[in-house]
Amino acid sequence: MILDHIFQQDDLSVWELASDFGQLRNFRSTDEVMNEFDRPYRSGGKERRSVHLRLYVEGSCVRGFMPKKKYGREFAQGFGMIQFYLERPGRTSSHTNHNSQKRADNWDDFVEDDSAEDWDFKLVTKTSSRLNRFIRKCGEEKIGSRVLLPGAALLWRTGKADFFI
Repeated sequence: MILDHIFQQDDLSVWELASDFGQLRNFRSTDEVMNEFDRPYRSGGKERRSVHLRLYVEGSCVRGFMPKKKYGREFAQGFGMIQFYLERPGRTSSHTNHNSQKRADNWDDFVEDDSAEDWDFKLVTKTSSRLNRFIRKCGEEKIGSRVLLPGAALLWRTGKADFFI
């Protein structure tokens, strides 16, 4: 539901937070993202409990989106990227977030290859707020400030999930 909405937006592109060793992936569909939960870890561990994504708002950075390279991996990093962390239902909850202009300015001197002045934080905030409004509209219940989507609300009501508040 949320991912379908994101992929319908012409101004958003969906990236994995960090690549395995190689090229960063740009997801094009809900199925591609959801299949990540079934992909085993490189170390051979169990299926993934979470999928960490970054959303790039088209036109929000004067340089455009360029993955950062470090230690043979690529990362979707940038002051204006929107975090979108998806979690399997259980003890943690999915969430979205983005930096403010003030926070980016405070960290500007400590981050290589990125500059807060390159980002249009009004556009990032507008897009992130639009996404969060959509998520709230889809919600069925709330725990504190967190919205529970229908599937998570069912797990909560039946005692099969113990979300942190």
